[in-house]
Amino acid sequence: MVNQAELLQIGGVAEQCRTTTRTLRYYEKMGLIVSTRKRGGFRMYAPETIERVHRIRNMQDLLGWSLDEIRDLLAIEDEVGRLREAYHQQPLPRDRLAILRQAELLTQSQLDLVEQRLQGLRDMQQLLEAKLRRYQAVQSDLLQQLGTRAASGDES
Repeated sequence: MVNQAELLQIGGVAEQCRTTTRTLRYYEKMGLIVSTRKRGGFRMYAPETIERVHRIRNMQDLLGWSLDEIRDLLAIEDEVGRLREAYHQQPLPRDRLAILRQAELLTQSQLDLVEQRLQGLRDMQQLLEAKLRRYQAVQSDLLQQLGTRAASGDES
């Protein structure tokens, strides 16, 4: 539980994340981040929200993930975090093992999402490499034709 004194107002979070309050409201609407409300309806965020917003932006900008994909991935991470807490509260090895198995399944589902994205990128890479090879082959043919014509004195 976060101490109320540690909560940050939406403007402060936006400034630290170098984004807008509108973006934060949208992320909240999409279920990517959560806030609490103070009297007067002010949105207040836990300090961890800053790191989460940075992760969201990185997944969007660097990985090209959609907000729906990010939400799915973060939901899995959140559940793994809850399982981690439950694991540390369980004294019995049998119960801990059951929790670890759940975490393993969730982590495998995350890995599956990443593998799907990587496969799509590999497919795209192969298509682009094939296109590049075709361009290079056509250029080589054209250069060869130009060289043959230059040698024969015909430059049309």
